Amino acid sequence: MLSPGPGFYATPGLGEDECRIAYVLKVDDLERAMDCLAAALEVYPGRTELAATAELGSHLTQ
Repeated sequence: MLSPGPGFYATPGLGEDECRIAYVLKVDDLERAMDCLAAALEVYPGRTELAATAELGSHLTQ
């Protein structure tokens, strides 16, 4: 469950390269959210680090 970062800042321009991930009680929901984020990052034209996406997903399987 993601929220865009800029909404959490009063200063214009802050948080534009951030997002917040909510604490989720259902592990299945969290896994689906991470899969969605990974897929979005794969096609995002400004992505800079694919390794970070893989690392995020690996934490769910441990």
